[in-house]
This record gives sequence, C-alpha cells and structure tokens, in this order.
Amino acid sequence: EQNEAFKTIIAHAEHYGLQCFVFSENDVDFDSKKVSANFLVENSWQRIETELPHVIYYRANNVDESVIKKLQGNSKLINPIELEEFSKDKLKFAEVIEYKQDGIRHPHTIDYNIENLRKMLHDHNTVILKPNRGLQGIGVIEISKNNTADNQSKGDYIIKFNNRNTDN
Repeated sequence: EQNEAFKTIIAHAEHYGLQCFVFSENDVDFDSKKVSANFLVENSWQRIETELPHVIYYRANNVDESVIKKLQGNSKLINPIELEEFSKDKLKFAEVIEYKQDGIRHPHTIDYNIENLRKMLHDHNTVILKPNRGLQGIGVIEISKNNTADNQSKGDYIIKFNNRNTDN
C-alpha cells in the first residue's frame, strides 16, 4: 500500500550511494541477524536474504515492543519510535511547529468542526481538510471559493476530493 512512497525513499537513497530495502518485523531472523527483504530491481520488487541493516528508517505501526528492542539492539533506528504518535497526529505536529518554531511558515491549522470550517472559509479563499491520521493524501478535501465569472458554474464553493485509492 505504500509502494510509491517506498520507491521514492529508495530512489533518494540510491542518489546518495546507499543501499535501501523494505522489510517488516516478520522478515527478520534475529538469531542469524538476517532479513528476507524486498529490493527494488529495475522497478520490480525482488525478495533477497541479506544481513540485518546497520541503520533502519523506522516506519512501522503497532510492532511488538520486544521486536522493537531487538531491532534497537542490532541496528540504529532513525525516525525515533518515541515520536511515532506525535508524527502521525497532524494537529499535534502543526501546533508544535506553529507555536514553538519561529520563522517556519506553516499553514493555519485547527481541529475540524463545522464552526471552525465556517470561520476558515470566511478567512481564506481555499481550505484543505486532511484526516488527522491520514496516509499519502487519501481522504484530503479541498474547498475553494467559486470566484469564476462563468454563469454556468453553480454554487458558492468548488469542492475537490482526492480520488486516490489504497490499491497501489
């Protein structure tokens, strides 16, 4: 389901001369320190057994704590697990960036309710509604004021739905 995201990460890694592959906790044999991983070879996924990597870009969800400790004992994890819940909660993330980081331009972000939506539509030409724990843009809705002079257009707003599906 995250196929395109993984391909992008792998392309960036290759640009810097790094070998990058994808695996889950079920693919790891901690006794032999090997992993049956998915490598992207000429735009096709291939399963190859390899050594457990020295560095892991941690992107998993709901992994058993004992597995996480074993991974931490064998590899350096980046994208710290301690930040997992924070990084997934877009509203918490926006609040920290907006209020604690001077000079970083961040869109006005507030929790959704109908009154907040009305206020945002009054204050802005375009409003983006994002699921708080969304993935890859699925469920994003854009609402824009209809400023067209075209008499054929009906309504005060133009609503665009992200029509991506999860069948990647």
